[in-house]
Amino acid sequence: SLVHKPQARRHALLPGIIPKKRTFRISEAFEDGKELFEGIKEAGMEGIMAKDKSASYLPGQRSEAWLKIKVRNDLEATVIGYTKGEGDRSGLIGALHLAIPQQDGFQYLGKVGTGFDHTTLKAILERLKALPETEKPVMEAIEEEKRTVWVEGKYRCNVEYASKTNTGTLREPVWKGWIH
Repeated sequence: SLVHKPQARRHALLPGIIPKKRTFRISEAFEDGKELFEGIKEAGMEGIMAKDKSASYLPGQRSEAWLKIKVRNDLEATVIGYTKGEGDRSGLIGALHLAIPQQDGFQYLGKVGTGFDHTTLKAILERLKALPETEKPVMEAIEEEKRTVWVEGKYRCNVEYASKTNTGTLREPVWKGWIH
């Protein structure tokens, strides 16, 4: 067992331990994590794993010796609707539908449902209820469409997200606030 050996030693021994006929890939180790992270970000990848070279392996346990550092992107989007809240969000919003204005309408970005506290949810609902309701402004099939209220795309917000899906929706979006 090598679990008590430092990560750098385990990494060096790994190529000689894994049978040659198995398909595997050993992650390359980089010394300059900041430079690697910038390269990953430019390539549109998810992020990096930062590992403490002196740490032993702790089977089945989380540890600060391995950190997942995700790329996060910022985006300005237009709020085009909201889902009616359920459960602990009953009487509030569940999530906001986001889009980017295009010449012929809107490009749908999906929903953002995190990054809010109770006070913010109430304030957002008040702001959106003051807008005229509209017909669905996008062509895409929308999850929870029956619980959605479409509104005039008057307000813009800032969201942070991990990446975009192959259909153009945001992965892991988080509300950051209104753009004034």
